Amino acid sequence: MQDKEPNCPDSIRKNATLAEAEVFELESVLNQCYCALGKHICEISGSRIAEINALVDNLVSAKLKLAELREEVICSGCLTANPASHLFCGKCGRPLDSETNGGTT
Repeated sequence: MQDKEPNCPDSIRKNATLAEAEVFELESVLNQCYCALGKHICEISGSRIAEINALVDNLVSAKLKLAELREEVICSGCLTANPASHLFCGKCGRPLDSETNGGTT
């Protein structure tokens, strides 16, 4: 009876199966770590979520007001102020809609 070579299809298949199992196990452990971390972050920041959301809303309103005063257009994607004459955001490249915020056409 002849010994199987290390590169024979059965050996490769077995090694691939073992590698897949290792990848699955590592991904599973990593996913558990991410879930635990996310839960911990939510627990320690939960009381401040409303405050943070209000600050973000106030910031967006202030940016829109400033853009209107400067006759600029705020990008809906990244909230960057752009000259009203621009068709695309100078930061992220999204098309700008000057009719929906502070700028003029």
